[in-house]
Amino acid sequence: MASSTVPSAESSPKVLSGCPCPHLQSFKQQGGLRDFSVAQKFLIKQRDGLGKKRLLASSCIGCKAATDYHDESFGAKLFVCVQCVFVGCWQVGGGHIKQHFKDKNHCLAIETSRGEVYCSHCQDFVYDQDFDRNTQEVFDNHQQVKAKKRKIAEEQCGPRVEFVTSTSAVWQADGTSKTVLEHLKCPSADKPKFIGMRGLNNMGNTCFMNCILQALVHNPFLRNFFLTEQHIQSQCLVVKGTRPPQSPASSKLTDAMDVTCNNGNGNGKETACLGCEMDSLLSHMYSGNGQPYTPYSFLYSMWQYADHLAGYKMQDAHEFFISTLNGLHQHTCEDPALRDCRCIVHKIFSGLLRSDVRCTQCGHTSTAYDPFLDISLDIKDGTTESPNSKPVTLEQCLLRFTGEERLESFRCSSCAVEKSAVKQLSMQKLPLVFCFHLKRFEHNLNNKKVLTRTKVEDFVKFPAHSLDMSPFLAHRNVKDPTAAGNGSLHPQHYDLFAVVNHYGSIDHGHYTCYIVQGESNWFKCDDAWITHVDASEVLESEGYLLFYVKRDLLYASSVTTS
Repeated sequence: MASSTVPSAESSPKVLSGCPCPHLQSFKQQGGLRDFSVAQKFLIKQRDGLGKKRLLASSCIGCKAATDYHDESFGAKLFVCVQCVFVGCWQVGGGHIKQHFKDKNHCLAIETSRGEVYCSHCQDFVYDQDFDRNTQEVFDNHQQVKAKKRKIAEEQCGPRVEFVTSTSAVWQADGTSKTVLEHLKCPSADKPKFIGMRGLNNMGNTCFMNCILQALVHNPFLRNFFLTEQHIQSQCLVVKGTRPPQSPASSKLTDAMDVTCNNGNGNGKETACLGCEMDSLLSHMYSGNGQPYTPYSFLYSMWQYADHLAGYKMQDAHEFFISTLNGLHQHTCEDPALRDCRCIVHKIFSGLLRSDVRCTQCGHTSTAYDPFLDISLDIKDGTTESPNSKPVTLEQCLLRFTGEERLESFRCSSCAVEKSAVKQLSMQKLPLVFCFHLKRFEHNLNNKKVLTRTKVEDFVKFPAHSLDMSPFLAHRNVKDPTAAGNGSLHPQHYDLFAVVNHYGSIDHGHYTCYIVQGESNWFKCDDAWITHVDASEVLESEGYLLFYVKRDLLYASSVTTS
């Protein structure tokens, strides 16, 4: 239940203001709490096996698709409409509860396994304090009733008899039983085990966070860092309060990196360590438990670190990703005074852009370098495209990003003449992991000079394997060090391992994530639901954030220097 996982309003009174879902608020004003209470009582009894009509809540009325409340497999989920008595399934690509929403114009339903409220209009799980409090009261009353019944049963029949004790005889298999056991084949033995594929419960418009956490958890370098105990809470500088003070030099560096060494509130006070939170999250995700996990502690720590993300309002997944990297940098960096930060964030995501500006008057070229943690790419090139134009590719977006750009009214530092210039970006240093941010949300002024927000839904074709970044490198870095200076290009191949997608409009949408296990086993992470999908579904998705990992690592010890 959400009440046991979401921080209470008393602990953070300023982060929750009213109901984030207008449809849930309207339903509540019409006496919906009473209907909600009845549905929750029914579901709680079904989970305990006390319901007289268990079949009703364990199968879809439309297709009779049964599902166990404790089933860890990937499959259909059941919802109970709180506006009537319909029980329907939700499956990939359809489901009877979706059809019920359309036919009856209903929009609110309870997911049977966790008791969360889903709104079809908002296309997300929604949260409300009154409904959460009602769920807790129903559960507490149910537990009290169970305790009373158990007490009455013990008074009438005596206490329970423990049949298995330390002195009980251990069963020994005889010859026949041994033969049967040796040839017994477990039905699930042939099914591959994908450790780490664990759903994350939605705590109310937190799908944006769940997608980013899935992408970070399955980042091989970040995963190995934390699972090999490179960050230990007992030795954490943030927990101990012994972090070195920030120097002006480090402040300039982190400002350039878009990273702050104070918390997101700007008050300079240390908060809960996000490094410890990530370590705890990875421990839970790779524990082997297939039940969905609720990352309430990580969410609450992010609220403390970056208060602009606090509350149950839908946030941008890219903004949350950058804020998470900033927090991990701050809380895992041993010494903020070091100019060349070697924290795990910069080791994995940090790259270096080279900017060359050439004066068209005298030909002088000035060069500057800017570090980056991700690359934001324009989908449209600004020209009017025909309806039959070919789909945009990721490589084309990168070519536009590194292409020449004409600058007007540029004053050259060499000839001191104000003339036009040509600017071009290139990659001076490639990171181990690329995050490509496709700019799908635009803010433009309409004819009435009013700022409007629109979503770019153009399809962008991106590869699953062998994305070669060598054409976008600065010229001094494109030569193969093993080719003895023959000038041949050394391929820099990257492979896709995570895709974050946004569905719906810019105001009411939902985030999902695709994760790869091995080379070709793709899974769709839709909050608590994990579904095995084909690679074609991933490559045909819209794409908002694309995560690529470097295929080959060149260690410093293997490079000969003259």
